[in-house]
Amino acid sequence: MSTPQRFSRLVEIMARWRAPDGCPWDREQTHQSLRQYLSDKLIRRHPHVFGGLKVDSAAGQSALWEKIKKAEGKDSVLDGVPAALPALQRAQRLQQKAGTIGFEWENFEQVIQKFHSELIELAEARAGGDDKKIMDEFGDALFALVNVGRWLELSAEDALREACEKFGRRFRFVEARVNASGATNAMTLAQWEALWQEAKAMTR
Repeated sequence: MSTPQRFSRLVEIMARWRAPDGCPWDREQTHQSLRQYLSDKLIRRHPHVFGGLKVDSAAGQSALWEKIKKAEGKDSVLDGVPAALPALQRAQRLQQKAGTIGFEWENFEQVIQKFHSELIELAEARAGGDDKKIMDEFGDALFALVNVGRWLELSAEDALREACEKFGRRFRFVEARVNASGATNAMTLAQWEALWQEAKAMTR
């Protein structure tokens, strides 16, 4: 998602907060009423800027940020991750937060290995036939895949959104070809695949 798109999304969220059926507290706030919280918090959480503390990297600042927030009364570094976030985005934020205090893999190969191990556990759960276990392992596999994206410095939420859009464009291409031929109910898997490959070549 581009910066203008992110800004537009932020405006939409803020409008939702302040809507008649949104949050009563948010509707009453103004730039003046919020300034007392925002100015103090920004200063308090940037002692390397407004104080004498030295921080040499963005990673160091993230770790410091979490330490300060915990001192402000948070029980866990995960407390600042809203439960209402889309699941993929929340997964990525939880992983980022955990990483700020050292709960992190050492290299990308370990991240990939973890994803593969989760796929194996999913296959084992499916073979066992326990629906709850299958759901759990599927969730673990998704969570591990989000971590792969995080290590690639990608947004899992944005990547899946773009993949959905791409699928829609390609499927509509295939669907139009099939409808034009009148062979919807007689298509073999090989024919569907041939059209899909054509769609991939014709669309982005």
